[in-house]
Amino acid sequence: MNNLGEKLFELRKAKNLSQEEVADKLGVTRQSVSKWETNQSTPDFDKIVPLCELFEISTDELLIGKREDKKEIKEVIEWCDEKGHSEHEILELIRRIVDAKPRAEDKA
Repeated sequence: MNNLGEKLFELRKAKNLSQEEVADKLGVTRQSVSKWETNQSTPDFDKIVPLCELFEISTDELLIGKREDKKEIKEVIEWCDEKGHSEHEILELIRRIVDAKPRAEDKA
């Protein structure tokens, strides 16, 4: 994703939310959400944290594209624990996840 508007659109679609639903949750109009997604305007500062909470991402991920792996790693740990994997096996899977992710410095 190249810009904030595209990111907001993709995040909304991934959550299966309408613009109206996002607007209601944030206390703005549907037109505001539409303008954000089409880069005609940007969310006010006081909407950044609620947007991140709604889409379950960090502010870094929303604003600069830095991905947080914490949620994915937590899910892997829980899955491995359920399957009875050892701590060594869990750490190996986490290492593979982290190594497979492109890093910001690799993109530059």
